Amino acid sequence: MLNVFKRKNIWISMLVAAILIGLFAFAQVGARSTVKVRHLPLALVVNDNGKDAKNVVNKLRKESHEKNSEIKWVNVNHTNELTKGFASGKYYGAVVIHSGFTKAINQQADYLKGKIITQKLDALVVKTPLAAETALFQQKKP
Repeated sequence: MLNVFKRKNIWISMLVAAILIGLFAFAQVGARSTVKVRHLPLALVVNDNGKDAKNVVNKLRKESHEKNSEIKWVNVNHTNELTKGFASGKYYGAVVIHSGFTKAINQQADYLKGKIITQKLDALVVKTPLAAETALFQQKKP
């Protein structure tokens, strides 16, 4: 058993493992720095003229107008311009609101409203089956 500690290659492998663990620990400490980002430029591309898209844009801009804001929105007219801005360092990220955003939001809202109504009607049928049968009878009658 003590022969294990007398072997040179075991000590070298333990030393290499300790050095690697130390390097990774040091790298983790550096990654957790407390640098505060302020006025980070992000591109904002709006391809939808709907009410919901305008509401989202207004909320994004309103929050970024604070004194210590972390984000500075840069207006970009088209998504084709994004690659040029990324390459030149004008901005470091982008939020793109595609055309049809408002329509998709409204469809999703209508779908969720329908689901809620269905769940409430199902719960009503379970609680009062007689009332549900009467409602079905009244719907069939023109």
